[in-house]
Amino acid sequence: MGSAVPGGRPARPAVLAALAFAGVTLAWGAVALVGHTRTYGPAWLVVPADILHVSTAGVWLGGLVALPWTLSRSVDLGAGAAVRAVSAFSRIAAVLVGLLGAAGLLLAWRILRSWEALWATSYGLALLAKIALTVVVLLVAAHNRFRLVPRVVAADRDDGSEVAWRLLRRTVRVEAALLVGVVVATGFLVTQSPVVEAAPRPAADAATGPTVVETPLGTGRAVARFTPGKVGVNSMELELVDAAGQPVVPVADPKLTVLLPAMDIGPLERTLASTGPGRYEAVVDLPLAGSWVVQASVRTSKYENPIARFTVDVR
Repeated sequence: MGSAVPGGRPARPAVLAALAFAGVTLAWGAVALVGHTRTYGPAWLVVPADILHVSTAGVWLGGLVALPWTLSRSVDLGAGAAVRAVSAFSRIAAVLVGLLGAAGLLLAWRILRSWEALWATSYGLALLAKIALTVVVLLVAAHNRFRLVPRVVAADRDDGSEVAWRLLRRTVRVEAALLVGVVVATGFLVTQSPVVEAAPRPAADAATGPTVVETPLGTGRAVARFTPGKVGVNSMELELVDAAGQPVVPVADPKLTVLLPAMDIGPLERTLASTGPGRYEAVVDLPLAGSWVVQASVRTSKYENPIARFTVDVR
């Protein structure tokens, strides 16, 4: 026999509800922890803002999608109960929209970095379109709350009241559909670049092969080869040699980090795999154009840990 809570009601539904809530919370949080905004720093500021942005948007959307179903049952609930539901949700939604806007403004500031990027990049233009669609949703919501709800409250249960109810239900459905459109716009937004494109270089300056960078490493040197040496995923080959040109074998595998100082991105850790004495390889994602700094921390002895710093210009 299953366990029960006081009053004889089974505890299983409560447990399942708690597990479902935990799963939804984990899913929403994972979007922020591994999503596109994770690339931008500082993490202590961006990650909480992204979690807040995603969570408030999810609660707003979920409540608004459920509201038309509530109104469709207005005959069973009674006008008073249905109107109280709309009014209560409107008050909650106002708080959610305030938090959503504050988090979105912070994320836009960290990602775009300039007013120019707002209209000079595909990301900025997509963000403006999303904001415009959100404003339309808010206008419809305000119309529902301050025009239609009072009209329903003031009307008796007659033909005019039925017209008001039908209109309220219809506009709430429109509001929900528009908010779904905002979600679709967000999906398109995260695929766009927030970087202002630089003027194209002459064809003669275009890279025709991998980028090779050499830097001192203690008394020796480190050589890194980035293929294809362009924006996107690159294969990195690292070679460590001493002053005589012989391979340097560290006491532990080097630690690799990448960062883009101009946009305050990183340091982001990457994994190096050994391919031979003093030789390593890694997959390095350089998603934005600019001067990336790639650092290899090499522990050559118990007391020596020189760092090789490579500057890689990618376009």
